[in-house]
Amino acid sequence: MPPLRNGRQEIYAQAIAKGETQIVAHAKAGYEPDDGNASRLTGNHRVKQRIREIQSAAVDLTQVTVASLVAAADELRRLAIEHKQISAGVAAIKEMGILTGLRIDRREVGAPGEFDRLSDEELMKFIDGEVLTLIQLPDDDPDEAR
Repeated sequence: MPPLRNGRQEIYAQAIAKGETQIVAHAKAGYEPDDGNASRLTGNHRVKQRIREIQSAAVDLTQVTVASLVAAADELRRLAIEHKQISAGVAAIKEMGILTGLRIDRREVGAPGEFDRLSDEELMKFIDGEVLTLIQLPDDDPDEAR
């Protein structure tokens, strides 16, 4: 549906679609303040349809999906190969694998056997300290957590 022929109704529909209240949208469109008229304008079939159309288009433009990310990564892969940037192409393929769940990036943290020297009690104390670090809020004093 093209923009409404009535310019004030189009401004009203756009304001409502952006989340303005009926009263604020009514005023922005240049109408005299009247709660009843604002409500009636929202009930107008063409205005309702236009509001839905604007909102639907906004959702489509802002929606990021796995499919859209994979498509973008595939385009980057294609460009990397075209420009003989093999490492960039491999990185794009890896990203596509991660996005689709076909590739899981696993990394070991710490050196092998790093915790073997600790007793069970020492290990639990270490884990508790790390958990507190992970859940610490930005305003928290790090010395208070331990």
